[in-house]
Amino acid sequence: MYRFHPSDGSLVLLNIQGDAREVANPAFSRHHPRLNVVYTCTEDCHENIKPIFKVYTLAQDGDQFISLVTRANQSVECIGQLLEKSLSIDSTYLLEIYLNSSEFFESRTSIKSTETADFNIAADLEVYGLTNAGQYILIDVYEDIKHYNWKKYTTTFKALKEFAAIEFRAFFTFDQLLPYNGHILIDNITLSRL
Repeated sequence: MYRFHPSDGSLVLLNIQGDAREVANPAFSRHHPRLNVVYTCTEDCHENIKPIFKVYTLAQDGDQFISLVTRANQSVECIGQLLEKSLSIDSTYLLEIYLNSSEFFESRTSIKSTETADFNIAADLEVYGLTNAGQYILIDVYEDIKHYNWKKYTTTFKALKEFAAIEFRAFFTFDQLLPYNGHILIDNITLSRL
């Protein structure tokens, strides 16, 4: 298991866990692309350290979820997953994902700063398929995630190219004029071929 180091945001190896199917929350567990290792990222938000973020929402499934932020400095966060098997061209797939916003969300203004700010505005979520050539193709955009309970969203799509990975990217909502500090919460992602 890896953990974000509280001072610089780097990943620190804590221990190696077994099969991803045995990890409590598969939405937050990843296979290393080249090594036979499963790693799980967690953030320590205890009072005795300087946390990267504070949020009081409970996970939809298990004990952990993913949070992605947008920042007023125009930066956004994303997370990608290399797929065990590429998505086949012209095949139809179903993506199911639980999304949420938190009434309270505080984060550092940058990974190297100890200054915090409110990130209480909802962000959109863009989902991309990535080819081996590095091409990003938009699969869907989830907008108006302005609720404080977990809701399931589904997308049925045909793979326009052979996708080797999927990326989830927080982005500014269309109705905001300027970049802002915002967030989106993600949990329990499943992708299946129909």
